[in-house]
Amino acid sequence: MAFPSSPTNGQVAVINGIYYTYSSTKNAWTRQGNNTSSVQISNANASTSTATGALVVTGGVGIGGNAFVGANLNVTGNTNISGNLVVTRNGAAALDVIGEIAEFAHNVNSYAQIHVRNTSSGTSASTDLVATADNGTDSTNFIDLGINSSGYNDAAFTIVTANDGYLYTSNGNLGIGTASARAIEFFTGGTLSANERMRIESSGNVGIGNTAPVHTLSVNGNISVQTGAFIGVGSGFLMLTYKLQVVVQHGRYQLDVNDLKLR
Repeated sequence: MAFPSSPTNGQVAVINGIYYTYSSTKNAWTRQGNNTSSVQISNANASTSTATGALVVTGGVGIGGNAFVGANLNVTGNTNISGNLVVTRNGAAALDVIGEIAEFAHNVNSYAQIHVRNTSSGTSASTDLVATADNGTDSTNFIDLGINSSGYNDAAFTIVTANDGYLYTSNGNLGIGTASARAIEFFTGGTLSANERMRIESSGNVGIGNTAPVHTLSVNGNISVQTGAFIGVGSGFLMLTYKLQVVVQHGRYQLDVNDLKLR
């Protein structure tokens, strides 16, 4: 492995597990130690630290390339991290990805997850994944997937409460669907097929309590209408295949029709 070309003062190179630093005054590379030693480097000089197992760098470090691109650490090529990666800014966690979006891959016979947690249990605390449009801000043109904290109790957002999850968007429509001929299924109370409550088939038919709707709306169960129902507008009609009970009240008059079958 060759030394980098056109090095800068204080630049580090690792050749076969041995650390070297470049001095522009000497116009030469100086060996500092092997991979069990610690090297402390600044823009002006290089020296060996008495500590072991650590590399302390003041200035910029380039790995796989020479350009620092305004960053303290610039890596050209793949990076393998077997432990935790902790990124902070002003004492708070922060990670900015510039350019191509990060790709995460895992091979496990279970669920692969990206885990985000807000450890605060405050009354306004939540954990959120937010995507923002080019003209978006913290309050406009975004979509938000999140979950409230265990102590959540915010008067400005009462549609959900503590430990509730949510998905919503701002200043635009929310589209939910399938790109192929598949259904959208809604379930509650569990994750089994018996817990399905409503579905929208690829044909557009909607089933409530019905997993195979054959009409625009198929309901398996009772329907309660509080104000009024309009059936038969235009060329439509009402078809009943079971008993009909009609109670009409107007003033002091009442009409009862029981066990009337219409086909």
